[in-house]
Amino acid sequence: MEHLQHPNKSLFTWLLAAFCVAWLPFLVFSLGGRIEALYTQHRVAWARYEVILLGMGLYAVVEILVWRNPSGRLGHSIAFLKVFTHELLHMVVSMLFLNRMIAFNAARDEGHVQYAGSGNALIALAPYFLPFYTLLLLLVRIGFSVEAYPLFDVFLGMTYAFHLVTFWQQQSPLQPDLQQIGLIPAYLLIFTFNLFFLGMMLIVPSRGWIFFWKWLIYAS
Repeated sequence: MEHLQHPNKSLFTWLLAAFCVAWLPFLVFSLGGRIEALYTQHRVAWARYEVILLGMGLYAVVEILVWRNPSGRLGHSIAFLKVFTHELLHMVVSMLFLNRMIAFNAARDEGHVQYAGSGNALIALAPYFLPFYTLLLLLVRIGFSVEAYPLFDVFLGMTYAFHLVTFWQQQSPLQPDLQQIGLIPAYLLIFTFNLFFLGMMLIVPSRGWIFFWKWLIYAS
């Protein structure tokens, strides 16, 4: 349970929703152009996405193993990691808004974050759109040589697949995080920001951060 102060009535939530409504058509159009451009890229650039897809496939194997034996050690570990990551994202984004943490707890079946300060839609919805480990890898990757990129790209694929699976499993109209915000603005924000991070995944591994920011300006 997260400590939120009426985020569903927040002007900030509705301003974010209005921004998403205005931005979404441009974002979708730009993503379509980027996906089309992938088919024309030279072999070296496309090879990086093949490695990322390999990483996603490896994580899919992990999920299959968990599905076959959810009560095993691997199943317990993945279940805990999903809850831990969910609460970690609430905590990280809350701290970015200068809230003071009071309690953090994560177990295999449930978690709890409590903080002193103001809640908002980004804090409540961060676990559903922010691929935290993938973003960290993309940032750390900058400090390594190109020779190390294939290894990073495998883990990029695994962590991004982890995000997609976890987000899909945890989102629900009955999820308190979404109900507190309101289902319409919540799903609008989740969909828009997931597309934003998809764009990041389609650009940064092969073209770098500078090209990504140029693309983002174009998409706006």
